[in-house]
Amino acid sequence: MAARYGIDDYKRKVTRIVAALPSEDDAQHLQQSRHTPVLALETIDVDLSGRPIALHENRFAGERVQFVLGE
Repeated sequence: MAARYGIDDYKRKVTRIVAALPSEDDAQHLQQSRHTPVLALETIDVDLSGRPIALHENRFAGERVQFVLGE
């Protein structure tokens, strides 16, 4: 899919995961209290020359998710 946009390959530059209290919108979407922390995930993908090509921001209900990082 990325090749269609002239991107032959890419890599993940950074992944940040922090616990934070959810916004009112996030709490509604996740069907949880505003007093229960969420895991806020931000990732940046870059092409092979280091130019940023994608930013992803996600929120997850901290009590209902597990992340496994690495191979």
